[in-house]
Amino acid sequence: MTDPDRYRRQQTSFSDERRAQTFVADLGGECAPLASASLKAAAAAAGIARVASDYHGSGGRGRHWLLGNHDALVETVNADVEYDYLDPGFLADDLPAAIDGRHNPWLVVHANDPAAACAALEQLGGLPVPVLLALAAPGGAVVERRPSPASALERLGRAARHGLVAPASAELAIAAAGAAISEIMLAGTSVAEDPAEPRTVLFYSLHRRRRIDLPREATWDDLAGELGEAPPRASFAGRRINQVGAGALGNWTSIGAALDGGVTMRVIDGDPQVEPHNLNRQVLLVHGVGRPKAPVLARELRALDPSGAYEACARYVERPDDLAPLDGVDALIMAPDNNAARLVGADAAWRAGAPYAAGGTGVAGGQVVVQQPGRACFRCITGLGDEPAPATEDAGNSPCALAADESIVASNMVVAGLLVSELREALAGRRAQNLRFFGDGGRGNRLARMTSDPECPHRADAGVREATCSRSPVRRGSPPVRRGSPPVRRGSPPVRRGSPPVRRGSPDPADEPAGWHGQETVPQQGGTVPQQEATVPQQEGTVPQQEATVPQQEATVPQQEATVPQQGG
Repeated sequence: MTDPDRYRRQQTSFSDERRAQTFVADLGGECAPLASASLKAAAAAAGIARVASDYHGSGGRGRHWLLGNHDALVETVNADVEYDYLDPGFLADDLPAAIDGRHNPWLVVHANDPAAACAALEQLGGLPVPVLLALAAPGGAVVERRPSPASALERLGRAARHGLVAPASAELAIAAAGAAISEIMLAGTSVAEDPAEPRTVLFYSLHRRRRIDLPREATWDDLAGELGEAPPRASFAGRRINQVGAGALGNWTSIGAALDGGVTMRVIDGDPQVEPHNLNRQVLLVHGVGRPKAPVLARELRALDPSGAYEACARYVERPDDLAPLDGVDALIMAPDNNAARLVGADAAWRAGAPYAAGGTGVAGGQVVVQQPGRACFRCITGLGDEPAPATEDAGNSPCALAADESIVASNMVVAGLLVSELREALAGRRAQNLRFFGDGGRGNRLARMTSDPECPHRADAGVREATCSRSPVRRGSPPVRRGSPPVRRGSPPVRRGSPPVRRGSPDPADEPAGWHGQETVPQQGGTVPQQEATVPQQEGTVPQQEATVPQQEATVPQQEATVPQQGG
């Protein structure tokens, strides 16, 4: 029996009772192996009672357990979870017995082989189980929720005539799997949403400038055609990456980069040990309880990418020197649990002229911000200042031990996948997008685009990187970051409904102001993110709202106070 403390950080959002009543059938994974493996790893980490699949993975000597046999994968991540194999020809016979009366059953159908997906759904037409149609492909990802196999089959329509769609790179597979797991864990827990209604859970296309503009009348065949086309992409192979954070977000960002093969990465994290309550989301640390996080993650990455080089630095980032020299580093990934470290990293990356990607997550969502040389800086994008996080109590110098906020695997997967994908764009010299993910409530695409400050003086050229920005850069000799921000206060009044609708046909400025929404800044139980306009309740402070100029199905998201606790650990 797994240590019950494992699930402590998800009790409000995914209780033991809900876990015990949850069943997931993963179908069609053979044509989407990374998405299928990521989904099963996440389901096991969250403690979903039973997982079944018609694809069993692939074994082989020397393969990392994440890429091997799926029975062994689930057993490795969480021995509490039952795993069953489904015979593709007898789904109608096997699935009712596998569901075994559970009240939260789901089918996840990977539609990379649309003909096979249709054949599976035809067998299950009368089964009263919601379906998540998932397509993780070279050009992006889409996940749609349907109330039944018959509805999902109708949605696929003539897509059965579409040929095979190639599987996605690792980060897009992770994002799609994370969006599916988020629905399985959270759908129906918000009073603002009817889980029986069809909806687009996630749409992300690298062929679209804003990434998230889902055509209203697009058939599944249209989506498969677009997302199946591979755009030019930068690879992490042969690159040197520094990553700050070996926790929930850092686990998934490092997987997304490492699976390119031949990556050189330095992992920096000062958490002194992996705790049992980390394992509901930090899948690569399952063999490291009681040991420092950074070395455990680096060891797993070496096994995952034998041709790469992975180094661990067991320290917190409190000043630029803690990042180690950035000379020759191609990019900096920031996945810590506090904004002060993010600011240190942003300033250091700016001075080094290196692309910088930061993520923050909460139970019901999170966001990605990419700072690129010659474009708006992290401070102007987020509006964050230099105030250190206030200290609370000593907890063995472990911020993750101090944190009392909920944290689940799903939002970390989505944000990590988007972060790695947008960092690829920055490495290719193209403009990256800053994105938000909303895991509950509302209608339409759960992704929204955030914007940045057009007045940032750093945009001009490298010669003004040391100039004073709209927020002062971190000064050498600043007091060290103190660990353990107080939790965000709950119960703030929601944003008033009835805001004016998003204007259509507005200009698309290169950069507009928006705020940093990090850990626990997205509503957990009742925010509404409508298809064309998002109204998200603030959780702390009285920061004025700003309207973002967005395209079809984008969301306008208010600013929130920047100094909030960040739970990356």
